[in-house]
Amino acid sequence: MVSRADLPSDKPARQALVLFAHGARDARWREPFDRLHARLTAMLPDCAVRLAFLELMTPDLPGTLTQLAAQNIGDILVVPVFFGQGGHLRRDLPALLDDCRARLPGVTIRCAAAVGEADSVLDAIAAYCATALAGAGANASASDSSSDSSNESVDDPADDPAGKD
Repeated sequence: MVSRADLPSDKPARQALVLFAHGARDARWREPFDRLHARLTAMLPDCAVRLAFLELMTPDLPGTLTQLAAQNIGDILVVPVFFGQGGHLRRDLPALLDDCRARLPGVTIRCAAAVGEADSVLDAIAAYCATALAGAGANASASDSSSDSSNESVDDPADDPAGKD
């Protein structure tokens, strides 16, 4: 998916933000990441926003950083879109970043903590869960006659047009 951030603009970006995700075999897995990318592109018009993956999907992080450096972007922040600081973020990502820093000495490459480590993200997830539970409770009372509803999906409360401001 090509976004506005991937196209040349009149004003060259000086900074870049790279959303770094794991990757998956199922192409649909990346859809929320593409939506996040689009939102950030709109929020940060003077910043080159990119999406890169550790494995199984493209583009990869080294290729993305190299491309940004070729566009004369000298300040790059990598934001791991992971829930926590597991093995990939403790071992694999630092090794990738060290290699990229060695290959791109004129570029400042910084790395944020995993998004799931931020209290504001946890607060948003907690609020989502509480809203989903309230909605599921209302749905459960209407479907008490069903024998097994444990595998039913709950609609995203944020997607309810009546619940939006």
